[in-house]
Amino acid sequence: MVRVLWVLTICFLSNATSAQINCFATARLNTTEVYPEQPIKVTITVLTETWFTQPLDFEPVTVSNAFVIPFKRTQSGIHHINNKQYAGLEFFFLIYPYASGIYEFPEVRVNVETPPVGGYKGQKVMVNTKPREFKVLDIPEDYEGNQWFIAKNVRISERWSKPLEEVKVGDVFERSITVSAAGTLPSFIPELELEETDFATIYPQEPELNDNRTRHDVNGVRIEKNLYLFEKEGSYEIPSVRVEWWNPYARRMYFKQLEAINITVKANPDLGMLLSVKDSLNATESTLDSGSDEGPNLWFGLLWWEFVLVGTGILILILLFFRAVTHLIKWILKKRHDYLLSEKYFLGKINRHMEAKEKIN
Repeated sequence: MVRVLWVLTICFLSNATSAQINCFATARLNTTEVYPEQPIKVTITVLTETWFTQPLDFEPVTVSNAFVIPFKRTQSGIHHINNKQYAGLEFFFLIYPYASGIYEFPEVRVNVETPPVGGYKGQKVMVNTKPREFKVLDIPEDYEGNQWFIAKNVRISERWSKPLEEVKVGDVFERSITVSAAGTLPSFIPELELEETDFATIYPQEPELNDNRTRHDVNGVRIEKNLYLFEKEGSYEIPSVRVEWWNPYARRMYFKQLEAINITVKANPDLGMLLSVKDSLNATESTLDSGSDEGPNLWFGLLWWEFVLVGTGILILILLFFRAVTHLIKWILKKRHDYLLSEKYFLGKINRHMEAKEKIN
């Protein structure tokens, strides 16, 4: 009897050991030192000795004084650790720190579903990475730009609404300047510094910011639009526009620029129109300025698109509730209908009729 119990105990322990879930997660940084606004890549790898039965689910991550962009697309692979083979899934974050200092990327909790060793049915388990520390350096002393701007590469281009060969006094031309920067956010691209001219008044318009994100990187685009009101006849030069940035990999400063443009502003006999156009542009500029001071229009404390989203969500919940109630009522009525046609109902009806008849007799 003792021998039988001993064998059963060994079998139980053996099964318990083989049913363990061997799953864990790691975090690695592509570097431990970056400049302000330079992205640092944090790769999360989740490993299991069996396989994954559901997609990974990780909690939101925040880093103080930094902007975090999660790339949720996972990449699978096979890893060998200590002579064991693991199935792995990887995803990553890009962290954009705002200023110099010591930062900490926190632990990341990942919900995983994987079978135990020797099993086949997935079981839910939570794994977490260890916090990782990195340093953000000061802006280099040899950076001579007026505004700090860091990127892998930058392109600058311009487009005018009309040919510059046809300029005359009183004309309004729109100038669009596009700055495309690789490896940075559009909000980090600084505002262009346009040199004022004595022959034209420049009216800045609201810039357009685009995030041209790929599967592996973030690329920012800033489009600045300015209206030029030409006011003096003669030959002039539209000054060049220069963009300066720091390449963190080459550790040096670069620049690109739009070359100066020579134009000839022709005479216009209708000078009264010039004052009318200038008053109109000044009024438009005042309206834009006053609108920005007052802030956006709010509906019940929400922006219009937030109000639409919340309202749509509430409407969907109400519709789902009524749909569930309708299905419940239909289910109850169907059950009632099936019962009234069932053998059980008629048998009970016959029994009640017989009992009533016996009481009468």
